[in-house]
This record gives sequence, C-alpha cells and structure tokens, in this order.
Amino acid sequence: RSDCPFCQDQAPVLKAFSNQSGMPVLAVSLDNKPVSHFPDAKPDNGISLMASGGEGIKTVPAMFLLDRQSKQMIPIGSGIVTGTELSDRIHILTKTSPGQEF
Repeated sequence: RSDCPFCQDQAPVLKAFSNQSGMPVLAVSLDNKPVSHFPDAKPDNGISLMASGGEGIKTVPAMFLLDRQSKQMIPIGSGIVTGTELSDRIHILTKTSPGQEF
C-alpha cells in the first residue's frame, strides 16, 4: 500500500534484490497506487486473493514466489525482510527437499 511505511522501507530492499539477483519483481498495490522504487506497480485486480488462497492479504508488505510452471504462489515473507533473508528463503524453497539440511 502506498500509505504503508513498512512498504516504503521494503521497496528499496526488494528493488536492490531484483537488480542483484536478476529475479523480476511484480509489484502489486493493494490501494492501487504506486510505491517508491516501483512507480509501475500494478493495481490489485484479484492477485492478492489468489496469492492468499482467497483469504486476502492482511499484513503488508507481503512477498510471494511464483512458480511459473504450476502458477502456485508461495509466501516467502511479510513485513520487513532483508535481501539476504529473501535469498536464503528462495534457495531453501527451490534447492532443497523437505527434511534436507541446508
């Protein structure tokens, strides 16, 4: 949300993570207004309901990883998350199996 101070704080972290990792970010705004670092944020046209399994996003910022093959959206964080934490979480989700040490 454009009025969320935590979203404003997370935006530059997410932008830097995207630039460093090459992983694209699709910013979706729940209040349909852009946030800093993502002036082209998309309005929420039901994406938040799909991402949350129909529950709606209750805590922002909220970040999800999209599996392009299955179209499944996997939650990877809410609130302020560092770039290192994002990288670690994505690695665990994509490169390890349940029960495997990382």
